[in-house]
Amino acid sequence: MKATKNNNNLRSYYAADIMVSIDGVVYEDDGKTIISQTLDNLGNPVVNVNGCSIRVEVIVATCFGYRPNEDSKDYIIHKDRNMANCKASNLRWATRDEYLQHYGSYPSTEDEEIAKWRPALCGGRLMVSRDGQVMKDGKPVDILNSMYDSDTDSDYAMRPYVYCYKKNKSGGESRIRFFVEDMVAKRYLPPQPNYTQLIHIDGNYMDCSADNLKYVLFSDPACSDYNNKMRAEIDKLNAIYRAKKP
Repeated sequence: MKATKNNNNLRSYYAADIMVSIDGVVYEDDGKTIISQTLDNLGNPVVNVNGCSIRVEVIVATCFGYRPNEDSKDYIIHKDRNMANCKASNLRWATRDEYLQHYGSYPSTEDEEIAKWRPALCGGRLMVSRDGQVMKDGKPVDILNSMYDSDTDSDYAMRPYVYCYKKNKSGGESRIRFFVEDMVAKRYLPPQPNYTQLIHIDGNYMDCSADNLKYVLFSDPACSDYNNKMRAEIDKLNAIYRAKKP
């Protein structure tokens, strides 16, 4: 049977170009090819996507399990305690204490590390933490805050971002820029209301932790105040960059 995106029994996993069924079967994005599963050292089924090992329980729970972004339920429990049973009906998101109550022990080091990160974008290659750290292909990645401008032959300041290469429709790869604040907000804040802008609470646009981000209405004075402050800070940094030009 050809899979249909986002129906009741099979859904697209937004962080990677794959699909998953309510029973825990993972498909390539063509909706036809089943991706083989192996077991990690703890007995959890995993699939390899773009060179990254992703737990099937994470894919299924993300697609079929309800978890508000702002919730602290970063752990997944198997109701029957069978780690190989990744059906949606057997999984639920839980807090660390709920995990302890269910299994009788705290999460493993591997589970703690997985709980720290949430899948972001770029075909499953990027992961983001609550405090604004980013991993690519399972490894920490440098966060950039400037870019070279050939017109002025100098750097210019930008909001923190990372680059990631993603396959395009022609079979090649495209380099895509992802802003860290948007990645964190997408995974840790409530859904963005209409007519709002994301701002940094303390005015420091370099601090992209979830606790420092919030949405405000365009009409809110805090919105214009923040934009003016950020523009002034960027102009100040750009002046420094230009001064360094030989």
